[in-house]
Amino acid sequence: MRKSILLLLNVFLFFQFILVKVQAQNSLEHSVDSLKNLISSSADDTIKVTRYKLLGDKLLSLNQAAELLEVSEQGLKLSETLKYPKGAIQMTLFKAIAVDIMGQSEEALILYNKSIEMAQAHEERELEAKCYINLGVSYQYLGDYDLALENQLLAYNLSKELTKNDLAKLLNNMGVIYRMQKKHERAEEIYLKSYELKKELKDSLGMAATLMNLGVACTKIPGKEKVAIDYMQESQVLYRLLGRLDQAASCNTALGQVFLGQNNIGEAKKAYSDAWTYFEKNSDPRYSPATLLGLGDIMLKEGNFEKADEYLGKALGMAQQFGDKDLVKALLYKLSGIKDTLNKKGDAYSMLKEAYVLNDTLKEATRLKAMEEMQAKFDVKEKENELEISELRLNEQTRQRNIFLYGAIGLALFALTIFFFLKNKIRTNKKIAEQGEAIQKQEIKELRQTNKLLALSSMIEGQEAERLRIAKDLHDSLGGLLSTVKNHFNIIQKQIEQIEKLDLTTKTNNLIDEACIEVRRISHNMIPHALSISGLQGAVEDLGEQLTEEGYNTTVEISGIIKDIETTKKVTIYRLIQEIVSNIRKHADAKTILIQLLGHKNEIKLMVEDDGSGFDYETAIAKGGLGLKSVNGRVEFLDGEIDWDARPNMGTTVNITIPI
Repeated sequence: MRKSILLLLNVFLFFQFILVKVQAQNSLEHSVDSLKNLISSSADDTIKVTRYKLLGDKLLSLNQAAELLEVSEQGLKLSETLKYPKGAIQMTLFKAIAVDIMGQSEEALILYNKSIEMAQAHEERELEAKCYINLGVSYQYLGDYDLALENQLLAYNLSKELTKNDLAKLLNNMGVIYRMQKKHERAEEIYLKSYELKKELKDSLGMAATLMNLGVACTKIPGKEKVAIDYMQESQVLYRLLGRLDQAASCNTALGQVFLGQNNIGEAKKAYSDAWTYFEKNSDPRYSPATLLGLGDIMLKEGNFEKADEYLGKALGMAQQFGDKDLVKALLYKLSGIKDTLNKKGDAYSMLKEAYVLNDTLKEATRLKAMEEMQAKFDVKEKENELEISELRLNEQTRQRNIFLYGAIGLALFALTIFFFLKNKIRTNKKIAEQGEAIQKQEIKELRQTNKLLALSSMIEGQEAERLRIAKDLHDSLGGLLSTVKNHFNIIQKQIEQIEKLDLTTKTNNLIDEACIEVRRISHNMIPHALSISGLQGAVEDLGEQLTEEGYNTTVEISGIIKDIETTKKVTIYRLIQEIVSNIRKHADAKTILIQLLGHKNEIKLMVEDDGSGFDYETAIAKGGLGLKSVNGRVEFLDGEIDWDARPNMGTTVNITIPI
């Protein structure tokens, strides 16, 4: 009975999950339509470019490459017209991704490199890192793993500029490259870090991809075959729940490889057949060839060489079209053997020579294997020549000359192999040294940044301590003395009627009252009374009341503020708001001020908005304004992010996110 209830509960949760995913998909598609309508009615400005960027992100999530290409070209044209470099970089990157997905790798490489040059020229570090990530993925699919890893490491050097989501994708990409380089334990380690980040972000699609990669890596680690299958099956379930049938089919391809490696022909054939059922109608340049390769291997094991020749021939055509050199090489070798078995000697030898030429560009381990197979084929050819010579009754001298010729060819090939091996080794050592130097420079940079933040923290703490001391001195010493002087004057007033007639006492009392008020105001500004009693919320509300008294139409909205904020951070946030308000007083000529302070999860979001004269942010920064530098410096100290939305005659909005 209990098992039945649990089963029904699981079924209910499953369908509920499907419903949520369908609703999310519909919501995403609806938001795409809304953005398109909004863009069509927008003015040609940078806000419209930002909307193109949002639309591009959503189209990429929906895997709609053709529409993404169209949107990127429209956004790029507008960005170039507006001379808006950040928009131009983002749109060029979108265009590169779109053509890469559509299989136009060479054009994609040109666009990726162009976007990197633009990002470096305008110091857009986050976009530069994203360009490196996507360029590395493109090289990975082209089979150039050295360049793929090089670009991913360049992106990793800029990891502080990336969001957790982008960092998780970067780690996953690095894991793929390590796996391709046969460093399977290292790949597993990197994948697990990526998976934990994606789990934290609740990125179901990303989790599915990393589980798939974990499964593939673990198949190559002795003793982890069962774990590999579990990872892949868990990935497949997630892909199906997310409606990603193409990725679920790719899981079948990977499972087929695992079962085939275990010589479990029945399960392997079922997995590959299920995958091909999808890929035959929905061709994929990455997985269709791999699926056909698996089916061809099964046909070879079953002794059906004709069918194997058919499957592997189709796979070769697809692999050549996509430019997967490793797969092309493997297929050429397999087909050469099959052609030889089918007594198609000419085709066999032609494919073998083609494989050898391709092999010259690949790594030394596969090169040595190719040489062994090539030598075996040469031996076969030599025996065929000997039979031919025997049949033609050529003399012994001619036969010896042929033997000498093949020996010379073999020696020359061996010499070439040694030469390319040494050349490749020197190049690899040079790259390792360069990567080590780059990592060392990054570590030094991070240490300097840490020291800088520590110094800034100490300086702010010292400033606040000095403010507190001065405030106490003003309040306790000067304030008390002024109160005593006022009392003395009251006594004098009662005793000396003549002084009262002259009205000196009233005037003096007024001056002393003003001095007391000024002392309290200075003391309050140095260390707000509300901040020490009511906390950050009370201090900000008190500041809003001051602004209202000064004649501003002030609105203060505060909610969800986290109480357990360390004192230094609390004071710095208050000083940050003070600095922004001070800038409004001095420069904005505003009538209305809105202050929003909202706590959400583990961060605080601050927004200060005014209806003043506004300004051009880039121009103000170039002039070296201390107000902006002070605000930006405090946000940097708080490890926060700041966005200035300011335009002349249209007011100013400052959005700040501070992690707690």
